Amino acid sequence: MSLPERLAEAMKNANITSQRELSRRSGVSQSTIHRCLKSEYPSIQAMAIFRIAEVCNVSVDWLLGGSINPITSIEYSPREIELIKNFRRISATQREIIEVAVQSALTLRRKI
Repeated sequence: MSLPERLAEAMKNANITSQRELSRRSGVSQSTIHRCLKSEYPSIQAMAIFRIAEVCNVSVDWLLGGSINPITSIEYSPREIELIKNFRRISATQREIIEVAVQSALTLRRKI
């Protein structure tokens, strides 16, 4: 996949619905994001790519086409990857509920 394809997928998985929203969240200009999505990116600065990847929760390596795993270079099972993708699709409130549940489960596990 190309950078535009990967960026579009990363935005979708991060529940980012517009170039404007990605620009606001990343601090990267909307025109730069537009150029990335239109394959017009030879002069885009590395920091812009880093910020975009960070906001979309993907690795820079994956965004630029070097890795097959969008999450990170760590090995994840297909089930773990699906859970991460689904977590990114839910609302912030739903994420908080899940985070509290996970923390509670970890606390219980430590006590056992």
